[in-house]
Amino acid sequence: MPLNSPVTLSFNSVSPALSGAVYNLVPTNLPQNQYSSGSTLKVTVPGNTAPGNYVITIKGEGGSPTLTRTVNVNLKVNSTSPEFREI
Repeated sequence: MPLNSPVTLSFNSVSPALSGAVYNLVPTNLPQNQYSSGSTLKVTVPGNTAPGNYVITIKGEGGSPTLTRTVNVNLKVNSTSPEFREI
């Protein structure tokens, strides 16, 4: 991938499944001057999500020819709450 090519990031998958989860990557398009600062991933899960470890796969695409790479991010849900609360 040429160093000056932007990389487009996207949510790819999660295992085990997280029903009702919302994924937000900001920014989703990284030009060369933002490679080192990266992107922020925010995951919002329902209050009844089962505690446990979840593996989220993020996909990056860019370059010419287009190359695709993935990275796994671990999300640990510690407790279940029927009420919304932000920590």
